[in-house]
Amino acid sequence: MNPAFRRALSYVVPYWRRLALVAALSLVSTALSLVLPYLSKTLVDRALIGRNLGALYRIVGLFALTSIAGFALTAFTGLRYTRVSADILFDMRLALYRHLQQLSPRFYARTPLGDILARVNNDVGEIQRVAAESLLAWAGNVLFLVGSVGAMFWLDARLALVGVAAVPASVWALRRVRAQLAQRVKAVREASAGVGTFLIETLQAVRLVVTAATTPRSSTP
Repeated sequence: MNPAFRRALSYVVPYWRRLALVAALSLVSTALSLVLPYLSKTLVDRALIGRNLGALYRIVGLFALTSIAGFALTAFTGLRYTRVSADILFDMRLALYRHLQQLSPRFYARTPLGDILARVNNDVGEIQRVAAESLLAWAGNVLFLVGSVGAMFWLDARLALVGVAAVPASVWALRRVRAQLAQRVKAVREASAGVGTFLIETLQAVRLVVTAATTPRSSTP
């Protein structure tokens, strides 16, 4: 494992129980979302085409209950994840702040202040997102993909093959776009750090100018 990624995970491990709960709730929410297409198929086949009013009421009721339960579970999961994510981000920024206090004045002399603030505000947040959110998103997306593909082949194998045939082209396009996107994101981060440095140094200079302007001048003989 990459040492940098291992170090980032060290901030996530203390919260593994809370993250495990979030992951479990997310998987249940994903499973509920996979039920809706089947209910839609049943609604059309049994209730509408079959002209069964009782089945219509039952399926619509199940559809509404599943949708409400999925929405409530998603909202609760998002709230739980926001809390644990904020705690992880706080620990990371606190560790970085303590590390900055131990650096020599020579480091601050050669490093722009805006670049330091960009690391504290932006980069730490991205590290936290990769270490915690990406793992949860990966698990949920894999379950949704496997469930969706399985449901497609179960409902109509020939139609599912038509959809799967477009996957290689989509993967190829995604790889090309991802490489270009990574370069542009890096350029945006560097530009953001430069803008932060410019603003901070400019505002500090304004304070110095105001202080110098308000200082009474000594009268010359």
